[in-house]
Amino acid sequence: MISAEQIREHMEVRAADGTHVGTVDHLDGPTRIKLTKTDSGDGKHHLIPLDWVDHVDAHVHLSKNARDGCPKPVGHHQLTARRPRLAGRSLLGTG
Repeated sequence: MISAEQIREHMEVRAADGTHVGTVDHLDGPTRIKLTKTDSGDGKHHLIPLDWVDHVDAHVHLSKNARDGCPKPVGHHQLTARRPRLAGRSLLGTG
């Protein structure tokens, strides 16, 4: 298990797939990491169990992928939203 002393404020938290999950605000007791509100899509703090931490170097690396229940980072909805398409038209135009 990871020692809570290894985790510092303002460290980036990354999911196992490399996705930015958030930034450490502070430790919330001995078993949870509280993420900053500014990195959340809903403007609220999110908590990550210390059990989810795989290892710590310059970043906090989680053992879970982003889609396995990690809080969504700001802009996540923009990455997954479908963009409207124009049927039968070239977006580049024809000359």
